[in-house]
Amino acid sequence: GIDNKAYMQQSANAKNKGGEKFIDLRDAANVTLSGITLIRPVGWQVVPRGVTNMLIDNIHLISDYPSDDGIDIVYTQNLTIKNSFLRTKDDNIVVKCLYNESPKQTTKNIYVENCVLWNAVWGNNLEIGFELRSDTVQNIVFKNIDVIHCEGGAVFSIHNTDFAVVNQITLEDIRVEDARQKLFDISIF
Repeated sequence: GIDNKAYMQQSANAKNKGGEKFIDLRDAANVTLSGITLIRPVGWQVVPRGVTNMLIDNIHLISDYPSDDGIDIVYTQNLTIKNSFLRTKDDNIVVKCLYNESPKQTTKNIYVENCVLWNAVWGNNLEIGFELRSDTVQNIVFKNIDVIHCEGGAVFSIHNTDFAVVNQITLEDIRVEDARQKLFDISIF
């Protein structure tokens, strides 16, 4: 079994250091991540940052850490996520443009299909933002998604706190079993 006290201490230590990433891919190309299960990480779980041409297929993410985003897509292009299950306390799948990269970089051509999502306490199932420090975020497709639970956030949200133009967003065949607060939350701050 997992030692809950040790896990909570590890989580607190990671939070004090500014958060950890379970799988942190930077400036890579032609990557496949398939057939893995991640349980109880202490921060963001999968973070492709500056990645071009990536496939995430058949992964399972299970967590209840306070800042445990499932997949944070950062300045990444041509990414497909499919056939996966994500259960997090915070956001499930997030599209971002953050850190101190060039605003000329962008996140685009993101395709998510055939996934099951479960979000608990706060966060969103499918999120674009908050950090959008790029000229554009575009061509994002969410298709054939089952949302089992969304407790404190929205099933789909765009939260633009920066300056990116967000366009060409497609939601298709999204089934929602339980959403406690919002289906959609679109805001510019």
